[in-house]
Parts: sequence; structure tokens; C-alpha cells
Amino acid sequence: MAAGPSRLAGGIGRECVAGLGLLTIALPMATAAGIIAYAPLGPEHAARGGVAGLFCAAVGGLVVAPLRANTGVVMTSANSAASVQASGLALVTAALADRPELLPAALPLIALATGLFQALLGLAGAGRIVKFVPFPVVSGFVSGVGLLLALKFSSALFGTLSLSALRNGDRLLSPPDPVTAALTAGLLAFTFAARHRLPRGLPVALVTFLVGILAYWGLRAAGLGGTLGGTLDAGAVWTIARGALAAGHWGADLAALTGEPDALVAILLAAGTVALVSMLETVFATRAAQTVAEFPSAPRRDLIALGIGTGATAAFGAVAFSGSASQTMVNYQEGGRSRISPLVTSVALLVLLLAVPGALALVPLCVFPPLIIFAGWRLIDPYTAAILRGAATRVGGPARAQARRDALVHLSVLLPTALNSALTGVAIGVVLSCAIFILSMSRPVVRRLRDGRAVSSMRVRTRAESEALAAQGEATVVMDLEGTLFFANAEDLAGAIRERRGARFVILDLRGVTDIDATGARILEQTRRSLAAAGIALIAAETPAAIAPTVRRLFPPDHDFHHLDDALEHAEHALLGAAAPTVPGEGVPLAAFELFEGVAPDGLARLGALLREERHPAGTVLCREGEPADRIWLIRSGSISVRVPSGRTNRRIAAFGPGTTVGEMAVVEDKPRSASLVADESLDLYVLDLDAYRHILAHEPELAAALFRNLARALSDRLRARSVALRAALD
Repeated sequence: MAAGPSRLAGGIGRECVAGLGLLTIALPMATAAGIIAYAPLGPEHAARGGVAGLFCAAVGGLVVAPLRANTGVVMTSANSAASVQASGLALVTAALADRPELLPAALPLIALATGLFQALLGLAGAGRIVKFVPFPVVSGFVSGVGLLLALKFSSALFGTLSLSALRNGDRLLSPPDPVTAALTAGLLAFTFAARHRLPRGLPVALVTFLVGILAYWGLRAAGLGGTLGGTLDAGAVWTIARGALAAGHWGADLAALTGEPDALVAILLAAGTVALVSMLETVFATRAAQTVAEFPSAPRRDLIALGIGTGATAAFGAVAFSGSASQTMVNYQEGGRSRISPLVTSVALLVLLLAVPGALALVPLCVFPPLIIFAGWRLIDPYTAAILRGAATRVGGPARAQARRDALVHLSVLLPTALNSALTGVAIGVVLSCAIFILSMSRPVVRRLRDGRAVSSMRVRTRAESEALAAQGEATVVMDLEGTLFFANAEDLAGAIRERRGARFVILDLRGVTDIDATGARILEQTRRSLAAAGIALIAAETPAAIAPTVRRLFPPDHDFHHLDDALEHAEHALLGAAAPTVPGEGVPLAAFELFEGVAPDGLARLGALLREERHPAGTVLCREGEPADRIWLIRSGSISVRVPSGRTNRRIAAFGPGTTVGEMAVVEDKPRSASLVADESLDLYVLDLDAYRHILAHEPELAAALFRNLARALSDRLRARSVALRAALD
């Protein structure tokens, strides 16, 4: 009985510790978000914006805690959403050029409208729609926001670019303050240098934040910090706590805004965009959490809670409030698994603000540009470089056409967003998402269909096995799928599978599938069960991570393979009646090896005297790439994989089973090994070493002639099989 309360107390204690650990990254990031959001109001509002970011993170977190799903996902003042909010506020600023006194009231109105839109999106179940947004659109927008942040705050390094100054004949680029530029460059260099060198669990943003504060006050003490700017506005704490913004009486100004229709349209556009972006960020934060832990997914509840929390921030600074994938991962690393840890962070932030507001005056504004530039750099998705490289380097065919379409979509969203037009980027992204979704729905889900006569595994087999598989070519069918599997095309897929009456194995290559909806999953499961009852195995292979949880629910483990080659090999084994591993000691006799076909019994006897037997357990490395070739292996039982380096791993490019020979080409050519050989299972081998091979060449001409004749035939068979595989891959 005592274990229950003890475990509960331990869990709460762990969550509290995680929440305090999360505070170290939430404090500088929330402050930076406020500075970003208030940037269109002018540099004089930056100090107050930083305090507003802290207040919104604290108050919003307190409000959403009891309303949201019980997960470790962090909702806070977010940099990317704040950047979109700033872009929207810039439009409002232009619309209120004649009434600048109303600008401070625009922020709370944007927050209220954003909260309403977020709640409506949650009620409409829009969180589930996010999975249908094509990845090039999402990646383009996220990378664009990252570039926008980095470029916007790089003025501390390079000065301010002004096109209007150029039109007036003034200097295009106003130079930066040299001390500020040097401090920013130094902090940026420190951040990038320290990010992989700090102890695990110590956030680089916190360290840079503290180093920047020390450097600022050190420069001030040395008489060099006169041009570095001021600190956060400690006096804004009580102003914001009383529900006031810059003008102090924004409630009355809200009514005045209703008489400015252009400003209201800009406010609604900004709110809608922030709501969409925060919805994406919150869903992505949940997905990020689910990659490392079994967090439940409740997008409807989370979005409604997010809307209520955003509405609450309207009176406390109105900085964009959203889910944060990066802070969620920090929370997980600190041990946070429930909503308690983000709640502890929010309480701690509020206590700091109200108990020691004077401490904010120690935090200089100049430490935030390098933090924001670094945050923007981290937002730039590596997919941006990969997609552009793929569009430029892929050779012909559908793959290159698809890569170019993806690159066009990606850049169409990225460039407007990065050029300070997040609203345009989102609009383009929505239009392109709808167009791509409609086109993908209209395409057949089965992109290509092949059987065992056109595609086979990379396993090298004996001639008898190859002939047996060729005779049963229609028994194995591979279907390459693409797009979204939903209620309409899932029925078409089921019909296409049922039409393959002679098949015993139907393998679904899922690498091109982006999603499987509930109806599609149900139809797929019903199809698998009906096929199993008829003695036909439905197998999944090459499953993308996005649909892996669904596929694991639909297919048993022995029908779900990581690689297509593994699935093909499984089907071939079953067709040959060799699914179970062979038993050492009961392997292929010497006379059955094709390498010795046509050798007379007395020749086999002499050959047997030159061979030795070896046994190895699974996982044994028989040789490594680059080593001298000094023996040939003849597999009596078991199997050997041929592996070559591929990035940080070794890629399997072929496999050899009982009755086959491996390693002979390097011996014949007298060259180093071209790949590594690894035992897949327990091996029982004959070994022909280099001395025995040279003895045959010198003293057994008939044996040597038979060996070379059979070797040439085996190589011809392998080359023919690879040609068939290559032709199938290029179709």
C-alpha cells in the first residue's frame, strides 16, 4: 500500500525538477519572443516586449494547464509564432499610419482574435488536417521563419538595410555600433562553438544568456558599454500586471479601433495566420514528443486550451502563444512526462516576475539578437538543402521530376516568408497544400506492380533455387504505393490485391505513402485478414516513420519488414520451403556445390583433402573491406551478408546461402576484399585457402578448368539477375 503514494510522490518530484530545469531555457526564449513580437512598435518598446514575453509564457501556461491533455508538451511564448505575429503587426502599423496612438491596442486585439481562431480550429478538428499538409510546404515555412528571424536581427552585426534611404540618395546600409557588433559576433561564435561541447542537459541558450549578461556588465565597468543599449524594463512588470500596455489605457483604444476598417482587416489576417502557425507548431510539438515517449494525442483539446490561453495573454502583453517542439524535447530530457512540469515552469516564471522584478534590470537587450539568430538558424530545416540538392543531382525519370516539384513548392513558401511576408508564405502554403492534396487524391494509389519474375531479393542462390523461384514468379507480387491511403483508394487497392489470384505473397512497398486514414486502415486490415484466410500473406515493407504506428497495428511483426529486400527474401524462403535456418552439420555436401559441377568423384576426393571445415556463430565478421584475399568460402549451412559502408552504418548489398560460394573473385583477381562479409546465422563452411587454390592451378589442371568454367557460369547468372533487377528499378 505504501508503494502507491511513494511512487506518486516520486513522480511529482521528478516533474517539479523537470519544470525547474525547463525554466533555464524558457526564460531567455520567452523574453526573446516578446522582443520579436514588439519589434514593429519600435526599438523603444523592446524592453517592455521582453517582459511581456515572460508574462505571457507564465500566465498562458497557468491557464492552459488544467484544460490541455496530460502530456509533457510545452506551450509558451514561441519565437516563430511571434515572428509571424510581428509580420502581421507590421501590416497593422501601415494601416494605422494616421493613428499611431492606437497601435498598442492592436496587440491585445490580435491575441483575442487569435485565441478565438485557435479554439474554433480545435472545435473543427483542424489538428487532424495537419498530417495532410505536404512536407515541402511545412519545411519551407519553418525554414522561412528561421531565415526571417536570423535576417531581421542580423542588423546588430551588419547594420540596418534601408531601401527607402537608397531612394532618398542616402546610404543603403547604416553601419552597426562596433561594440554591439563585436559582442553579438562573439556571443554567436561562442554559441556555435559550445553547442556540442557543453555537458548533457545544460542548454546552450542559457549559457550564452548568462555569458552575455556578464560580458555586458564587464564592458560597462570598463567604460566600453555606453553604446550597447539598455536592459529589460523592470517597471513594465507592474504596468503589465495591471492589464496595461504601452499607452496605459488600451481598453478604450479597442473601441476606437472598430472605426478603422483597414486596421481591423489587417488584425484579422494577422490573427488567422498566427492561429494557423501556432496550430502547426503545437501539433508538431506533440509529434516530436511522441517520437521519444508514449504521449497521448488530443489535438482538439490542446487547440481549444491553446485558444483560451492565448486569449488570457491579451491582458498581459499579448505575445504569440504556441506549442514549442524544442522546449518539449528539453522538458523530456529533464524528466517531464505530464502537464505538471510546464505548470511548474509557469509558476516559477510568475514568481520571479512578481517577487524580484528588479532582477530584470540586470538583463541587457543586446544579449538577445545572438540568441534569436541562433534560434532562427536551428529552425532552418536540413530538408531545405537536401531537396535542392536532390532537384539538381537526381538523374532523370519520375524521381527527378518529383524532386523538382518538391523544390518549387518548398521555395514558393520559403522565399516570401523569409522576405518578411509570413502572411504571403502561409497563403501560398495553404493553396499549394490544397492543390497537392487534390492531385494526390486523384492519382491511383498503386504506382507500380511487379511480380517475382521482375524483382527478387539480393540473396545469391543456386541455379536450382533460381529456376524454382522463376517457375513460381507469379506467387510473389510487389505493389509500390504512393500518396494518402483513404476510404476511396483503399477499396481500389483491396480490389487490385484480390485480382492477383495466383499470388501467395503480396508485398506493399509503403515508402511513398504519406498517411493512412482510419477508413483506409480498416479496409487494409480486413483485406489482410481475408487474404490470410485464403492462404495469402499480405506484407508491409519500407514503412515511413509517419505511418509506422498505424502499420504496426495492422500487420503482425513477421509481416512487417524494414526493407523490401528482407520481405522478398522471406517470401522466397517460404516458396522454397526453407524458411527455417539450416542446422549446422547437416549442410550441403561437396558434390552439390555448383562450383564443382562436372568434377569426377576421384577429383572431388582430392579436392576434399585440400579443404578444411569451419564453424562460426552468427555475427562473425569473416573479412573486412580492404583486407587481403586469402580464401574462398563454400557455405554448407547458414547465410552470409555482403556489406559496404554507407554513411555511419554498413549497408547490405547481397547475401549468400547454402550451396553458394563467396569471396572467389578477390582471390582470382588477387585484389583486396571489396566488401565485408558477416555471418547472418550459425555457419558451417568449407574453406579453400590461397595455398590450396594455387596448388590446384599448378598441379590439378582438370580441376582448375572445371573451377573456372563453373565460376564463369555463376558470374554470368549473377550478372543476368542484377541486370533484371536494374531494369526493374529503372522502370
